[in-house]
Amino acid sequence: MAAVLIMDIIFLLPTLVDLQYLISVQRKLEGSLGVFLLRVGTNRLIKKAGLVHRTNLVKGVFRHYYERPGDKNGPTLLLCHGMASESKNLVALVLELQTKLPSHWRMIAPDVTGHGHDLERVHEMGVDQFPYPEPEDLGEGVKELLDALDIQECFAYGSSMGGCLVYFLQQRYPALVKKSVLIAPALEVVLDDQFLNDWKTGRKNHFCWESREDVQNFMWDLSCPQRIKRNPIPLFLCQAIWQDRQARSPPGHFRTCFQKLLDFRGQDPILACPSDIAPNAKRLVMWPENDFICNYERGKAFFSKSSNNTIFRSIPDCGHLFHSDGKTVLIHAAPMMVEYLLEEDDE
Repeated sequence: MAAVLIMDIIFLLPTLVDLQYLISVQRKLEGSLGVFLLRVGTNRLIKKAGLVHRTNLVKGVFRHYYERPGDKNGPTLLLCHGMASESKNLVALVLELQTKLPSHWRMIAPDVTGHGHDLERVHEMGVDQFPYPEPEDLGEGVKELLDALDIQECFAYGSSMGGCLVYFLQQRYPALVKKSVLIAPALEVVLDDQFLNDWKTGRKNHFCWESREDVQNFMWDLSCPQRIKRNPIPLFLCQAIWQDRQARSPPGHFRTCFQKLLDFRGQDPILACPSDIAPNAKRLVMWPENDFICNYERGKAFFSKSSNNTIFRSIPDCGHLFHSDGKTVLIHAAPMMVEYLLEEDDE
């Protein structure tokens, strides 16, 4: 009986291998189509939003950014993306804002060092030679670009790592940032213990996906418990995002990028602060209650002793990126953000 069973397994093995091969081919085809749709769709949205890709040579490095041109003397809104993201991923937010903000507003969305178009430098230099920045250097890089563009005053928005950059800029250069909008800024004290433990133990590949399943799990984590049994995005798009990441970023880059930032924990005088050190700064802080990266309760406590210039708003039923209704946190934040920004504009 055992011999018959073994023979059956041997007989079926080629079929099983072929099945796995067919699944692999199917995934690659789905991913290739998804990458095409993502790139074409994103480019169309960028065009619709009126965003223009520009570069500026700053201290020997080409800094890339997208700009929605406005009046030269009009207000400027700085938009800062998060870890493992890039400036063009803010196009949906720009589309929301451009229908509500007056047309004379200028929007600037830079690619942070090691992200977006700056991945070209990572490819050229290699992960071992790329000068991964300290936390302070990330903020200074954005400041240097603003200086090169002769932007001496602006409004600023940032989420997660981008929120850290804006917090840094507003504290270090109070005359530069008139008002800020922060969505769950990833300051050291607010980082979730489970998130950090998962990273340390390698239980989850949060920013350094090695498979479609890593992307799928990450999207689940970015959502909230109400959506945990539903994929926030289709599986073929998870495959597409993974294949696009493989094609555009060297292996190990984002793992190294995030780990380098963690290596400087406790050393940055601004981002390592245990409580708000810019309590009088004018800002709107919005925090998803189900954020698995930036702990909501810690964030609320961090800003609890700030002055009345800080407006703190909770976003219920929302994870770090996705709300329970399937929309992103950026879409939910946009109306409050516009209302807050225009209050200053009317003065």
